[in-house]
Amino acid sequence: TYNAAISALGKGGKWVLVLQLLCLMTEMTIQRNTVTYGAAISSFEMGGLWQHALSMMQDLPQTSIVANQVIHGAAISVCSNAGEWQQALHLLNLMMDAKTIADAVACNSAIGAFEKCGQWRIALQVLNRMSAQQIRCTEITFNAAASACAEAGRWQAAMQVLDLLFHGRLVPNSIICSALSSAHDKGSMWRRCLELLAELPRMQVRPTKLIFSTTLSSCERRCEWQLALSLPGAVVEAAVEADVIMSACAIQACERGRHPLLSLELLTSLGQDA
Repeated sequence: TYNAAISALGKGGKWVLVLQLLCLMTEMTIQRNTVTYGAAISSFEMGGLWQHALSMMQDLPQTSIVANQVIHGAAISVCSNAGEWQQALHLLNLMMDAKTIADAVACNSAIGAFEKCGQWRIALQVLNRMSAQQIRCTEITFNAAASACAEAGRWQAAMQVLDLLFHGRLVPNSIICSALSSAHDKGSMWRRCLELLAELPRMQVRPTKLIFSTTLSSCERRCEWQLALSLPGAVVEAAVEADVIMSACAIQACERGRHPLLSLELLTSLGQDA
């Protein structure tokens, strides 16, 4: 069937052939259905053809077809991956306002676009609306929202995301904790970086190289060299492999504290080649 062909071509990234098939269906007066629209719009994602996706969405009111979750979700995904966050938001609002029930997949896709484009406020708005409409958020939802806040250095907003995660009875992971650490760092909240690091065992989150690097760098840049020098021991204890950033920050902390002889000792403890 045409639907099966469109679906197969779409999965193979052959969106040009998909467009040709759609034209052929029109010429032969073959009626399209929800499967046709969903498969065709999904095929546009690889080519970044968000205009084509919107065009098909605009055609729907002229037919008897009602956009379902698949069609809405596919269009949102196309716009999100193309960086068209305004269009993704518009489609998501339509989906949430209509009788069609929005799902986490569509919301996650839109929030991902907001993250990439620095729209942390909108990411939070969608997150709160999901809670209000009882759309179950997933780890991906919270990770993307927290990362959007982190990119903007909005640590208070990132903490709000963590609170919503706990309220949703989900367990934090290293991704959201890394985002929180980055948000604290960009917000010049080095103490909160340390507090988060200390809270990781209670949250049952294993400290990662990125979290250690961010915390060490944050302390070093704020001239808290004594605290910075206390972290390499924690790195070794947590069995985290040190990287160049950690080593450089540790050495700079030694220089700030006028303890150059500690540099070699720190490099040795971190397992670096002196």
